[in-house]
Amino acid sequence: TGAIFKVEAGFSEAIFNEEADFWKVKFEGEADFRGAKFEGEANFWKVKFEGEANFWKAIFNGEVYFEGTNFMGLAIFTKVPFERADFSWTTFKGGVDFGEAKFKEKTDFIGATFEKGANFGGSIFNIVKFYGSTFKSRADFRNISF
Repeated sequence: TGAIFKVEAGFSEAIFNEEADFWKVKFEGEADFRGAKFEGEANFWKVKFEGEANFWKAIFNGEVYFEGTNFMGLAIFTKVPFERADFSWTTFKGGVDFGEAKFKEKTDFIGATFEKGANFGGSIFNIVKFYGSTFKSRADFRNISF
């Protein structure tokens, strides 16, 4: 709730058994959540990631909210399984990689802005909404399935 991580924040392989609340947190350095496991709800509402945000192979078993979040650097969600995810009004300034991600339930990207490349190649969707989203650069949806 308004905390600031001034250097790299390392949560690689961390296990969050209950709700994880990062509401309005600011990550000034790299945020490393590679392989982290979220058993409950994960709240990243209005978070600001100034450096790379790496969620490669993280596991979200509950709902995850990134509403109104700003990713200034590259955002990596490669091979991440999501139960239900909300990226509404999120801005991806440094590019985003959702390659081979699995979106099991409803996923919202309503009003999201993709400034640089957006890779969804090989991802699996159930219900997804991109209403009002803006793709300012290349968007790769090759080999996706529903």
